[in-house]
Amino acid sequence: MTYSYLLLLAGLPSVKPDRMVLRFLQQALGADATLTTNHAVELVMAAAQELEVSPRTLDHVIWRAASGRELTDQTP
Repeated sequence: MTYSYLLLLAGLPSVKPDRMVLRFLQQALGADATLTTNHAVELVMAAAQELEVSPRTLDHVIWRAASGRELTDQTP
């Protein structure tokens, strides 16, 4: 378990930059984009603030989109 994931489980605003989130960001930024996990967290946190959603919600939506699963109204 990563520290970011621990923060998420504790209900604090954070992002878990796993392979799905990194894959989504790399595709969004271009195939040659190289991201560190710290940079991925910064990008998702900034996007969440701009979109006025919680980082956890955006993390979940990104994960579902990257995994090919449908988004539902039950997104946290």
